[in-house]
Amino acid sequence: MSPVKEEPSRVAFVAPNVKIGMAIVPDSISARDNGCTLSAGRLTPMFEPAYISGTGHAPNADVHYRTSSETTNDHVVKSDGKGRIRVSLILDTGSKSTGRMKVKVGEASCSPEVSYEWGKL
Repeated sequence: MSPVKEEPSRVAFVAPNVKIGMAIVPDSISARDNGCTLSAGRLTPMFEPAYISGTGHAPNADVHYRTSSETTNDHVVKSDGKGRIRVSLILDTGSKSTGRMKVKVGEASCSPEVSYEWGKL
């Protein structure tokens, strides 16, 4: 396997009585700040949609985050009962075929930030 950054590789171990599936994500895009984490996962080869996840937030709370690429937008997502967030981002690429996306959590207690190139392999 020769995956690109943050591209999941899926493998399965199969025996007569056992089946084990797993995903391996090499060279992850992630950040930590004051006990919070933020990660960006590639959902397609060109990274136009991305899976954003994070941990360390207050349970069932509004978590504010900002995305910046061709435009800058502020968003709010509700954390789950364990303080985790999960969101899928779909880019508005405008007339560009490549670019860089930045995602930053903007909370008083923590503000991790990740960035990644989209439109390239």
